[in-house]
Amino acid sequence: MLFRSPHSIVSEYIKFFTKEGDTVLDSFSGSGVTALESRILKRNSIALDLSPLACFITKCSTNRYNINNLNSEYKKIEKDIKLEIISLYDKKIKHSKNSHKWVPENVDLPSNSDEKKMYDLFTKRNLEALTILINRLNQIKDLNTKEFFLGVFSGILHRASRTFFYDKLNWGGGNSSIFTKYRYWVPDNPNERNVWELFDNRVGRIKKLAEDVNSNLPARYSPKIFNESATEIKSVKNESIDYVYIDPPYGGNISYIDLS
Repeated sequence: MLFRSPHSIVSEYIKFFTKEGDTVLDSFSGSGVTALESRILKRNSIALDLSPLACFITKCSTNRYNINNLNSEYKKIEKDIKLEIISLYDKKIKHSKNSHKWVPENVDLPSNSDEKKMYDLFTKRNLEALTILINRLNQIKDLNTKEFFLGVFSGILHRASRTFFYDKLNWGGGNSSIFTKYRYWVPDNPNERNVWELFDNRVGRIKKLAEDVNSNLPARYSPKIFNESATEIKSVKNESIDYVYIDPPYGGNISYIDLS
């Protein structure tokens, strides 16, 4: 999850066991909580993860952002594609079967999935909407701003997929089977969410968190992030780490490689 709230129990451990300028290692970086807390506390940090997606989210979560640039770019995105995406949800409109330049590869899913191919996890309409959105985001010229919006994009995919289901009693209104069943389970009556509404809502929430985090982030102490296995650490020198804080993954419950 992009931008976890700071000042968690991780922060308390880091403050107790380290001092300013020390180096903290997290070899299962996930969404970058340890790296974020370390930077806020003016500690150096090294974040490792076997998942390229986790490394990217860690970078997004620990970046400083120019809020004015984010606001300006969002207005451009809204002007360029909002109506195009919203029109897909008008049943009277005929939808093209992918008229845009770039689409992700339709990869095979793990054998325990309800569907065989990645495209099958999305309705045709939402797959088209996500394609329109990702192509527009890839046109953003400022790298820092682009990474912010791509990070937001990664955070709506599970809700835009057919794995999303409503369960007001247990999940606060709804969740994805990716995080509840730990596999690509598709409910009998999946709920199709409007991709633009998901994006708009998440941009607002994450931008507010970015503003809050920015005020706590020093210009220095940006983490070093490596896409690397915790069992074969090659990017860390001997005797260079002062403290290790690891929040291990959920064993075999989540197919991290397949979800990347």
